[in-house]
Amino acid sequence: MKRRIKAALVLLLAMPLMMLQLRGDAGSTTRVIANANSLYCPTPVSTGTIGSKLMQRSCDPDVPWGSWNFDGPYTYGGVTYYRLVNYANQMCMAVDAGTLNPGPHIIQWPCGTWADHYWRFVHVSGEIYRIINRNSGQCLAIDSGSTAWGAAVIQWPCGSWPDHFWRVWGGIPAA
Repeated sequence: MKRRIKAALVLLLAMPLMMLQLRGDAGSTTRVIANANSLYCPTPVSTGTIGSKLMQRSCDPDVPWGSWNFDGPYTYGGVTYYRLVNYANQMCMAVDAGTLNPGPHIIQWPCGTWADHYWRFVHVSGEIYRIINRNSGQCLAIDSGSTAWGAAVIQWPCGSWPDHFWRVWGGIPAA
């Protein structure tokens, strides 16, 4: 009896991870991206609003605005980039005002060919990556390295801080 309860508990605890991986199947370009430090996902504050800031929220495979389509790849100067397109509203992940300064919010914006709409994925290990903006060369990060639900997603000069690393369930789509 105890063995069955333990097996059921293991299955229940593993289900959210299995569900997250479903959206990252090899044939799909849709992925769930989570901050490796907080385990939260970059999600628009207001899903249908142009310019809505991204904040970290719980990763839920049943909530489409927390998932991102990989549009690309695009090659610039021999480097591969992707546009990250929100699964729910088809807007791109971008840097507010396309600024080169450290610390601006990451927003959603109608997809275009602006350099701040393109992101490079530098593999660290397994499904862990640094995500670097083409325009600024800075990393996708969390404001003040916070692990709190609702903290702002920003760009910051790349470093070894834990909030500069992201898990991409299913890895980067094959080119």
